[in-house]
This record gives sequence, C-alpha cells and structure tokens, in this order.
Amino acid sequence: MQARAYMRLNFTIAGAMALALTLAAAAPAAEPQSGEESIAALMQGQPYDGPAVATPRGLDGKPDFTGVWRPVREKGKPGGNLGKDYPGFRLPYTEAGKRALLYSQNHTVDPEALCILGGIPRHNGSGLPFEVLHTPERIGFAYNYTTSRRIPIGKGLKVDPSAPRRYFGSAVAHWEGDTLVIATSKLFDSSHDSI
Repeated sequence: MQARAYMRLNFTIAGAMALALTLAAAAPAAEPQSGEESIAALMQGQPYDGPAVATPRGLDGKPDFTGVWRPVREKGKPGGNLGKDYPGFRLPYTEAGKRALLYSQNHTVDPEALCILGGIPRHNGSGLPFEVLHTPERIGFAYNYTTSRRIPIGKGLKVDPSAPRRYFGSAVAHWEGDTLVIATSKLFDSSHDSI
C-alpha cells in the first residue's frame, strides 16, 4: 500500500482565528513546491486507516510492493525488532544463527555507532521509512541513508560467486506462489570476518 502525505497550508490571520481555522480545515491538500519537498512528504507518509483493499498486483499478476514502507509501532511490542511477532520476541534462528547472534551481541560494537551502515535486515526493520520500486524483473529499495539495493527477480538466478562482499550483500529473488523470496549472500561485516 502506498503511503502518501501532502503538505497542508495553514494560514493564521491575527484577529480572525475562527476564520483561519475554518480555512485550514476546508483547504484542499496543496501539492509540494519542489521535488525535494515532494519526496520528504512522501517519506513521512500517513498510516492507512481506510477499509481493507485488495493487494495491488503487478503486470505479472504477483503482489506489487511499490510504495513507501515504514514499520508500524505496536503497543506492547518492541519497535525495530524483527522478531516482535514471535514468542519472546525472538526470531526462529538455527543453532548456527543463535551462536552467531550471541557472538555479535557480546563482541561487536553497534556499526551505526561507528557511522557504518547497519545493512540488512536492520534497515528494513528500523523505524525509518524506505521506498520500494518493483517491476516483474527486479525490486529496488531506496533507504534514507542514501543507500539502495537492486535485486533481480527470476527462477534459477544465483549470486555471482565473484561478486564483492558488501554491507547489503548480493541478492537474487524468486517467487514461491505470492511470496517473494530474497536470497542474500556475500555479506561484509567490518567488525570481523565476512560471512
């Protein structure tokens, strides 16, 4: 679902507060004045509170993720926690994943505290909005840290073994029914060996 927000002009006229409030409430949403304002308004977004709508579909009939995405804060659940819907707020890691997580929690400084990109899935789970541009052949993520990733979509695609390691890794995607599966490898972690 695309979140859209438009800037509303509110005029306050001294001595005519009632008139000003009436004009502000009745005024149509004004279009932003510049491209930068347009992007800023879009990225702030507004939660959708209308009736349920069908999932938008692309030209290939698959779900279309195009739009601005922002994690929803839920009362009683930790913000930015990708495991917030699991028991104990813990992701279902494999045993190797649990060991890697424990090691990183005890031996690694938060990369963002050192002005190093947080990588994925952290960027998708943070409180910051990001924009998704999606076609049948690829999906792109534009993050607020002037970082982006573009992922090809297709059956049988594999990550190039000679691709360099990156904070966001190298990824390929394919569909399993209506689920887009993104496989990422070649991740680079500046605090210790690459994985």
